[in-house]
Order: sequence, then C-alpha cells, then structure tokens
Amino acid sequence: MASSGQANRTQRVAAFFVVGAVLLAGIAWAVYHAQSTIGAGETRLCALPDDARSAKPGMAWIPDGQFLIGGKVYPEEGPISARSVKGFWMDRTEVTNAQFAAFVKATGYITRAEKPVDVRAYPNLPTDMQKPGAVVFTMPTDLRGGGDLTQWWRYRPGASWQHPNGPDSGIQGKEAHPVVAITYDDALAYAQWKGHDLPTEAEWEWA
Repeated sequence: MASSGQANRTQRVAAFFVVGAVLLAGIAWAVYHAQSTIGAGETRLCALPDDARSAKPGMAWIPDGQFLIGGKVYPEEGPISARSVKGFWMDRTEVTNAQFAAFVKATGYITRAEKPVDVRAYPNLPTDMQKPGAVVFTMPTDLRGGGDLTQWWRYRPGASWQHPNGPDSGIQGKEAHPVVAITYDDALAYAQWKGHDLPTEAEWEWA
C-alpha cells in the first residue's frame, strides 16, 4: 500500500499530465488548423489549373488517397486499418500570433488557459495548478529523470497565448511566430471563424 505522500505525488503527476496533454493537444491541432498543415502537402500536390490554385492562396491541395493508419508500438494505436481520404485543402503554415490576435480582437474569444480552472473536476490539484495557466517548455538542467516529462514541461500560472513563457512574457516582436498554449477547442473556434475546420486524424496522417 502506498503512503499518503506517495499517493498525493501520484495524483499531482496525473493531474499535471491531464492538463498538459489538453494544452499540448491544442497546440498541435492549432498548428494544423483550418484544413491546414505545415507544407506537408508539398509532396502530395496534384496538378491543378492556376486559377484553381490561386483561389485559395497560402493553401495546398491534398488529393484523394488510400493508406494504412495505426501502429503496433502502443495498444491504443491498433489495429492497423485501411483508410480512404477525399481531397482537401490545407494551409501551408502554422497559425501565427498575429492571426490568432485578429480572431480574438474580432470575437472577444477567451482561451482555456485564460479561464478559471474547474477545481471540482480536479480536486487534488496543487495550488499553482488551480490558477489559470499553461504548460511551458523548460530546458532541464539535470536529465537523470529519465522519462519524467515534468523535467521538460511545467505548468506555469499566467501563461497563455499572449504570455507564452509566463505572465512576464509577451508576443511583441513575435507576431509571425506560431501561436501556442491553446487547446483543441480554441483551435476549432479559430478555424470555424475562418470558415474552415480542423483535419480529421486520417486527413492529418495522409497529409
């Protein structure tokens, strides 16, 4: 039987990964927003008339295709199965701070990292993690922790897309940098504001 100290530590680590996973997932999906990807369509672009390609500047056309999705490394990745994907458009670059700022200015949107934390959903959160914030990359000084992700990523109160490294940081001069510290829901709201959508898992894998 684990001691109370060990149990509390386990709860804190579990809560950290829950919050971190949500925020990191949001960052990843934001990068691939609005039927978009980071130029991955370069290798799959099919021939399109110039007028058709210019109709969606900054986007790449991903043609129809079939491929195998899944893996054998982790149980949750299986089983491997065949998927068919219809052609779609994807952005060539990440969502920038400037683009996301335009969305926030137009809609008044508030991201998950800027909202109060629902402590009822996570009753055993440490005090700092009960405050609005986001997971921030921190360069470790001691790598003896092995697979402990907390040596790389730490929850920082006050961190958000406007303050990517914490409350004392900002995005001035970084308008062209990719937006960070947003969740899947934040990314979806942005994409829908643009009249687009987020890619499905199959579309993402295919692109």
